[in-house]
Amino acid sequence: MNTYNIALVGNPNTGKSSLFNILTNLNQKIGNYHGVTVDKKEGFFKHKDKSFSILDLPGLYSLYPNNITEEIAAKYILKPAKKIDKIIFIADASNIKRNLFLLSQIRDLGYDIILCLNMVDLMKSKGIKINIKHLEEKLGIDIVEINAKTGKGINDIKELISKDVNKRSANPIDIIYKIKEDENYKDLEASNYKEFITAVLNQESQRSNETPIYRNIKKILSKEAIERYKYINDILDDIISEEKVKSNFTGVLDNILLHKVWGYLIFLIVLFTIFQAIYTWSSYPMDIIDQAFSDLSGFLSANMGDNTLSNLITEGIIPGIAGVVIFVPQIAILFFIITIIEDIGYMDRIVFIMNRIMRIFGLNGKSLIPIISGIACAIPAIMACRNIEDNRIRNITIMALPFMTCSARLPVYVVIIGLVIPDKEVIGMNLQGIVLLCMYLLGVVFTVAASLVISKFSKKTKSSPLIFELPSYKLPNIRNLFYSVVEKSKVFVINAGKIIFALSIIIWFLSSYSPNNDIIEKEISHINLSNDIKEEDKQSKIASIKLEHSYMGIMGKYIEPIVAPLGYDWKIGIALLASISAREVFVGTISTIYSVGQEDNETLIRDKMKNEINPKTGKAVYNIAVGMSLMVFYALSMQCISTIAIVRRETKSWKFATLQFVFMTLIAYIFSFLTYNILI
Repeated sequence: MNTYNIALVGNPNTGKSSLFNILTNLNQKIGNYHGVTVDKKEGFFKHKDKSFSILDLPGLYSLYPNNITEEIAAKYILKPAKKIDKIIFIADASNIKRNLFLLSQIRDLGYDIILCLNMVDLMKSKGIKINIKHLEEKLGIDIVEINAKTGKGINDIKELISKDVNKRSANPIDIIYKIKEDENYKDLEASNYKEFITAVLNQESQRSNETPIYRNIKKILSKEAIERYKYINDILDDIISEEKVKSNFTGVLDNILLHKVWGYLIFLIVLFTIFQAIYTWSSYPMDIIDQAFSDLSGFLSANMGDNTLSNLITEGIIPGIAGVVIFVPQIAILFFIITIIEDIGYMDRIVFIMNRIMRIFGLNGKSLIPIISGIACAIPAIMACRNIEDNRIRNITIMALPFMTCSARLPVYVVIIGLVIPDKEVIGMNLQGIVLLCMYLLGVVFTVAASLVISKFSKKTKSSPLIFELPSYKLPNIRNLFYSVVEKSKVFVINAGKIIFALSIIIWFLSSYSPNNDIIEKEISHINLSNDIKEEDKQSKIASIKLEHSYMGIMGKYIEPIVAPLGYDWKIGIALLASISAREVFVGTISTIYSVGQEDNETLIRDKMKNEINPKTGKAVYNIAVGMSLMVFYALSMQCISTIAIVRRETKSWKFATLQFVFMTLIAYIFSFLTYNILI
């Protein structure tokens, strides 16, 4: 069966993701575009015995990109990896004029296009009316009214997709004819619109040099924009009508959410609510998951016998994987709330109000989206810095951004807070949720502080204003919420799980075998003959001796003098070292270390950690001083090889990436040391 290739194209905030999810119904896969670490979403569906592959391209306003994601979409449209049979162009019906600019560009490339007018309900609420039949005739393409929230019009789309490709003839503007008389055009040597755009993009790569050709190109592009909007205005002249509406909901709400006082207060309340919800809503499912893995480990241990394979599974693999899966409820809740904030249009308002503050710290408005994106993950956030034209501000943002608390730090915070912070209410609020919020705020404080310090030591350049469109408010799409949470949680589990699965096996091996078996046998013999040790404590003592003299224990003893001033023992030191691969690996490593050699596989990992005693002090290893020191270290350090690699890639400098890693590690060590010694 032949598979037809469909590209989903449109401006940002037009409902592309919602339509993509409806069409594919979770039959999707996530990958990377060739040569760049940006997510590529591809889905599949069937209709009338035909198979379709649909690619959700990043949103863009024009084929002349302003950032890396727009560049990816533009280049794919110009030179697709595989032939595009149809393009589904989704447009905001309430802002059709803006959307038609990109549509006219794509149509001039000769593609067969289906125009989907989304947000028709919003259009009607604004008093806008569109004569769909006349618009269809003038554009020469099929048009479908849809509602990506309810699924209205989806069957009509599938029917049109199933038609033979290129059935309808395009009616291009022939922009080349309009602009080729310009004297600057001859420098591009283009005979059609595709060659023209390709030539422009080639010259765009040299824009930092501000060559004469590039300056001429800007004049040509201005002329093209004028001609296209003339064409669009002519089309819409007798097709679109607008009536006055009595109220403007968006305007009224913006007066509150963008207020210079109430705007910030509401933003803090939203943040506070998020972190309270993360703890309150997730506690029950987390307990179920934790108990389930403990029961599974105990069951397998009892039924598989005492052998190498059994020990590997019950002491290595299961505890390691459990250390990731247990945090799915909290990760899902975080993504659920963030998706709601994005869907209703509030995320862009946060960026807008925070712009007033961020300029104080040497950043401009274009730094805000990457910094806020850092709450999810530093890697795509750093890549989003490509949108910042000013190289100085771009580097400052990249340097400071990893201080933002990403989702990978959340599992570490949750474990430590659960160990050292009482689960009680303070003035009607959950104390653990308050501490979690403080850890996120600590990341914000150090992000802006680092930006300020770095900006003082770098040469200033002319700042650029924050220019972007605030979308209209709309109710969140329930289906889109579900797909987003499932997809992002799945990516978290798979990405972290692959690393932890491999490390769990390695750590189990290093923790289970030793080069000093003679010493171990002597100490075990001494314990078995001792009358001072209770019988029920002997197995625990023997397990501790085996672990301490294992390869892992020996490695831990070497690094213990380095981490001891922070209040950590060698086990925590090993977990810190392992988590350089990914921050969340800390939990899986600790889980494996505390499971190796333990006969009681049914006891919860957090209970084993709570009962851990420091042999030197006789006190609990995880106390308030150690716990807060550990969280501060993770809040301020760059415990992520992938982040280091992406910084090097974006700056094209190992010197920059190394300096950042060393700088953040020193900051983390100093403040962790201070935290421990103040609280001890």
